[in-house]
Amino acid sequence: MKTLHKTLAGLLLALSVAAPAQAETLRAEGGSAAGLSALVPQLLSKYAADKHEVRVNIDQTLTRSALKVATGAIDVASTPSGAFARMQTGTGPYGELGQEAIDASANIRSLFAFLGGHVHAITYADSGIET
Repeated sequence: MKTLHKTLAGLLLALSVAAPAQAETLRAEGGSAAGLSALVPQLLSKYAADKHEVRVNIDQTLTRSALKVATGAIDVASTPSGAFARMQTGTGPYGELGQEAIDASANIRSLFAFLGGHVHAITYADSGIET
């Protein structure tokens, strides 16, 4: 009888301790490994690491990545700024998809925008701006 009580107590203790929830795996894509479009999803994945495992696939064609997000094939992607507008109208790289691209565009949500290229500020020589 004593063994039965210990066994039941051990079973109840085991059931009362919640097993750690398995992290959800998110799929992300970025552009060139040397650019911000790949760096941003990699850095964001570190912030999500306590709740999600983020697998980042880089060197992707980002207009295609936008379509993958819209169709649920992946979860997150860096995309070119004009890709969404083209998808909404079914033009540009989405021209062959037509209405399918337009319908898929309703599934896209944006987190934030960032400048994904280099900036070289220039001024007129007589502007007075020296630095």
